[in-house]
Amino acid sequence: MLVDPDGRELDVADNEASKNDLLSIVSAENRNRVKMEGGKVSVNTSGLSKKELKKDKGLSLINNMVKSEKRHLFESTEVSILQNEDGNAIGLYNNALSAGIVNASNGGKDSKGSHEHRPPQGYDGYVTISSSGSYTSREGGNVRKSVIFHELMENFFRTDQGLDYHQNGLTGAHAMARKVEGLHFGNRNPGSAAFQPFSANKAKMSMMHFIILERTKL
Repeated sequence: MLVDPDGRELDVADNEASKNDLLSIVSAENRNRVKMEGGKVSVNTSGLSKKELKKDKGLSLINNMVKSEKRHLFESTEVSILQNEDGNAIGLYNNALSAGIVNASNGGKDSKGSHEHRPPQGYDGYVTISSSGSYTSREGGNVRKSVIFHELMENFFRTDQGLDYHQNGLTGAHAMARKVEGLHFGNRNPGSAAFQPFSANKAKMSMMHFIILERTKL
């Protein structure tokens, strides 16, 4: 439903959690430059010099993803619906994952050296993050926006530049994302954070299971 047949887009799930998470990586003074209407993301860089745009790492990344020839989707969600290696629809409960994150690409390989997960049909890159879990640094600080930036940057390197997660040491997508992330978002250990999932009761777990079954039906 969110697919643009001409490509050149970044989509965001049309809910407040996803929109707020995406905006969180942009400097406060530039957030009004990012528009999200009907799930479509656009960026207004009018009046910004190349130097100013580059300085705002989050805005620069979103702008690059919007301009990309590849199609990207970002979601803050409890349930990720994507494809496996065989192209079959699968669902994952994010809070049951070790990092609460799905980072899927049709480009470079993942951390396991494969394409265990593929983006939803119509997309080339897909990043989701638990909408209820928390992310903290070694010092205990909230580094959710740092994690979001890292995952989107890593996906951009994999999807648009074809880099594998691990590739020739410091040139892999993960290492490159860590380098760009730096200390810009307050994480003293870029590329790493402790994930604490929301404690779901049996009723919620049953609901998540039902949603996955319904959304992955042929």
